[in-house]
Amino acid sequence: MLFRSQMTVELVRASARDADVLFAARVSTQGEQSLDQLDADPSRSGGLINYLMRDRHGSPFEHNSMTF
Repeated sequence: MLFRSQMTVELVRASARDADVLFAARVSTQGEQSLDQLDADPSRSGGLINYLMRDRHGSPFEHNSMTF
């Protein structure tokens, strides 16, 4: 039996800001208090994102969501 479906898929919304990645990375060790640090030190936040990418810590990047 062959099923076919004619459908169009469109990205409606994506939540993948740097702040979302930083929150996902920090929430496991600091909990909700990590929200206070998102805008505190941009150079430190950039360093964390670079560290995550360099050492292949992918789960904070996967934490974000897309709505189709």
